[in-house]
Amino acid sequence: ALICPHVNDQALKPYLDFVEGFQLYDDPLKFTILCNQVNMRAEYSAGHEVWIIPGYVFDPDGLLNDYSYTELKYNKELEKNPDILKFAEAFNSPLHNHDSIGISGSGPYALKSWQSGQRLRLIRKKTWWGDQIHEDGNEYFEAYPEIITYEIINDQTAAITALKGEQIDVMRSIKANAYKNDLMNNKKLKKHFNLFEAPFFAFSYIGLNLHNPKLSNQKTREALACLVDYDRLMKDVLSGFGERVVGPVHPLMEKFYNDTIKLYQYNLEKAKTLLAEAGWIDSDGDNVLDREIDGENVPFKLSYMYNTGNSEREKIGLILQESFKQAGIELELNNIDWSIYLDKLADHDFEMYYGVWGGEPAPEDYKQIYYTSSSNGGSNYTYFGNAESDALIDKINRTIDNDQRADLVRQFQVMLHHTISYIFLWAPMNRIAVHKRFENTHISGYMPGYWIPGFKLSEVSK
Repeated sequence: ALICPHVNDQALKPYLDFVEGFQLYDDPLKFTILCNQVNMRAEYSAGHEVWIIPGYVFDPDGLLNDYSYTELKYNKELEKNPDILKFAEAFNSPLHNHDSIGISGSGPYALKSWQSGQRLRLIRKKTWWGDQIHEDGNEYFEAYPEIITYEIINDQTAAITALKGEQIDVMRSIKANAYKNDLMNNKKLKKHFNLFEAPFFAFSYIGLNLHNPKLSNQKTREALACLVDYDRLMKDVLSGFGERVVGPVHPLMEKFYNDTIKLYQYNLEKAKTLLAEAGWIDSDGDNVLDREIDGENVPFKLSYMYNTGNSEREKIGLILQESFKQAGIELELNNIDWSIYLDKLADHDFEMYYGVWGGEPAPEDYKQIYYTSSSNGGSNYTYFGNAESDALIDKINRTIDNDQRADLVRQFQVMLHHTISYIFLWAPMNRIAVHKRFENTHISGYMPGYWIPGFKLSEVSK
């Protein structure tokens, strides 16, 4: 399904570029994945990130039965094939994206109901193939709760109120200020909830559109990096629950993290100097810098985009607005509905935006976010990259030796640092509350920070 033409998964396809096909055997539970290149993520990607889904649900008419993976990947004529078009249309339809009848996976839970913007409810399958494996002692096949309900509460204040009222059992990514100033000192809440701060394998950043004429100059982007008051943001927005990063590698990945790179620091005077060197001056005395671009005098006004309802990202924008103004840059804050926000990123319809990428403590394939071809249908929203960076990413992916690959990843961080398509901010701590009636929660740096199927009622609550 992932490789089938016309399936809406352009962000995922690059992760499987190395898969050439499959060798099958008489035993239906055995197969070999054939690769067209050495790839350091091959075993991880194919075994961890690709989920088996039931053909009788997603392809009940067997439209793909006569086509191999290799044919689907390389035979361009199949893009016009009626069977392929029919499959893709059905696979992309709301039935398989939003309907409990058409959504079915290989895990222990089935989707019971989905009320958009309100809640999702999962119910444990009465019979599940993984139960026997769990009986043999494999904790990855734990599935204790009979029903799991995800409540969608967009307003953090309302969510915290629900938490205090024990209307929800688990909450993650709690606003730093509320977590520190309210929950950590709330004796009543701590009577019922355990609080956790766990390293989060994610990084926050400000993305810059390199194809925007106002941002195409490297010195201009470096000036913007010098106008970010990192210490104030860490204090006022994160309350100290995080660590600054030089790039997309978590500091806990010590072998791969490039600690020799000097972090950008807030420096108003340096920013002003860089802006002047880039040709930005206040030619008309209106306190806003301007520069000639394509024969026209353009004022230095930028738009900062963030998703509606996120007060922390709004606060970051307000702090940026203040520091930018001191350098003669006018910053407009645009809060956009989440779905429209994602569409604008995909269409490169922005100047600056606040973003977060999550990950795992595993070999990272930078192709999806930073490869030049990923600017068309992938997640390279900022237009980062050139032939040199693409070649380095390819070399990283082909290098199996950890020490050699670590050196290449450190080189890649240097390249990102000097290009500044991202102004890297921090790796946050995940702030989590879990009701004390649960144990075996597996708090960790993996998204979302806990393992819900492993939750068991504690002996006390029983």
